[in-house]
Amino acid sequence: MPKRNLISYNSLISGYNEVGLFEKAMGVFNEARMAGLKLDRFTYAGALSVCGQTSDFELGKLVHGLIVVNGSGSEVVLTNSLIDMYSKCGRVDHARKLFQSSDNLDHVSWNSLIACYARIGANEETLTTLVKMHQCGLSLNTYTLESALKACGKILDNSGLFGKILHGYTVKLGLDLDVVEGTTLLDMYAKTCGLEMQRLGIKPSTFTFSIILRACKLVEALEYEKQVHSQVHKYDLQGDEFIGSGLIDFYSSVGLSDYALRYFNLTPRLDIVSWTSMVAGYLQNGETESAFDLFYRLLESGMKPDEFIISSMLGACADLAAARSGEQIQGYAVKAGLGKFTVVQNSQICMYAKSGDIDSANLAFTERILMWFPGP
Repeated sequence: MPKRNLISYNSLISGYNEVGLFEKAMGVFNEARMAGLKLDRFTYAGALSVCGQTSDFELGKLVHGLIVVNGSGSEVVLTNSLIDMYSKCGRVDHARKLFQSSDNLDHVSWNSLIACYARIGANEETLTTLVKMHQCGLSLNTYTLESALKACGKILDNSGLFGKILHGYTVKLGLDLDVVEGTTLLDMYAKTCGLEMQRLGIKPSTFTFSIILRACKLVEALEYEKQVHSQVHKYDLQGDEFIGSGLIDFYSSVGLSDYALRYFNLTPRLDIVSWTSMVAGYLQNGETESAFDLFYRLLESGMKPDEFIISSMLGACADLAAARSGEQIQGYAVKAGLGKFTVVQNSQICMYAKSGDIDSANLAFTERILMWFPGP
C-alpha cells in the first residue's frame, strides 16, 4: 500500500487489539498521529481499549487529554470508551466523575458504569445506578440485569425483593430462557436464600438442596452445582434418596455418566426415579449397552419399572433396530400392566417402524385405535 489513510490505521489498531498485540496497536496509533492525520473516534477508541486491557491508567489519561484537545470529548462513543477504560484500570472515581459531567449519555454509558461498580463489588452503587437508569427510560439489557442480579446475591437488605423485581423484568423482556440469565437468577436466589437462612440459623433441608439441584439442571450450571454438591457433603446429606436422585439426574443430563453412576451406587434407598434417571442418562449419552445392563439389574432387583423407563428402553431398541429385544420388553410391559400407557404404545410403534417391520407397526397402531374407538 503506497500511502495509508486513517481507515487503514484504524483497521490495524483494531486487528492488533483483537489478537492481544497491544504494543503494536499503540505503535500504529502513534504513527497515525505523527503522519499528521486527524484522528477520529475509532482511532481513539482503539487506543483506549489498549489502555483498559493493559490497565495502563497513566497512558489512558494521556489519550483522554488528546481527545479533549482534539475537540472530541463530547462524543458519546468516546465517553463510553473512557468510562470502560477507567473502570478496567480500577479508577472508579474517574469513571464516575466523567459520567456525571457528561451531557451526552446513552444506554452503553449506563451499562459501562454499572459494570464498573459490579467489577469492584460496589453492590449498592450497582443497584442504585440501575434504578436511575430505568427511571431515565432506558431499557435494560442482558449484561445490565446480570450485573444487578449478581449484586442482589451479595447483599442482604431488601435484595430478595429487589431480585424478584428484576426477575419479573427479565421475564417481561423474554430473557428468562437465556442460559446466562438463568444461571445468574439461580445464583441470586440461592445466595439470598442462603444468607437469610444463615442469618436465622436455619439448616438447609434435603428438600432445599433437591430443588436447587433441579434448577442447576435446567440451566446446565455445572460449576454452581459443584458448590451445591460440596454443601451437601458439608451437611452429610449425600445418602438421602431425594438428593441422590437429583445428583444422578443432573450429572446424567450434562453427560457425566461416571459421576452419575457413582452417586447411584452410593444411594442407599434407590427409588424408581433414580433408576429412570440413570437409564435415561446412559441412553442420552449414547451408552446403550450400559442402559440395557442397568435395566436388567432393575428387573432382577424386584422393583417394578414405570412407563417412562419402558418407553426409554423401547426407544433404544428402535434406534438399534433391535425388534426382538423390543418385543421382549413390550411383552413384559403388557404383563406388568404398562402396555396401556400412550407413551409405551407410541414407543412400540416407533420401534417396529424403525426396525423395518411395518406390518407389526401397523398392527400396533390399529390396536391402539381400537382401544380409543371400540366397536359396537
